[in-house]
Amino acid sequence: MKEERYLKDREAIVRADIWKEITSSCKGLRTELGYTNIQIVEFLKEITKTFERDQL
Repeated sequence: MKEERYLKDREAIVRADIWKEITSSCKGLRTELGYTNIQIVEFLKEITKTFERDQL
């Protein structure tokens, strides 16, 4: 039971860390490189497609 709770907590922490990295990277893309939010979303969609394709 404790192990199950630990795994759920760990997953939440990892997801939060990933979200933090994505948002800070997006901020850099907008401010330093001048990308729009829509361009960033399209880029993230491409990354997702590539990831999903590679999982097969």
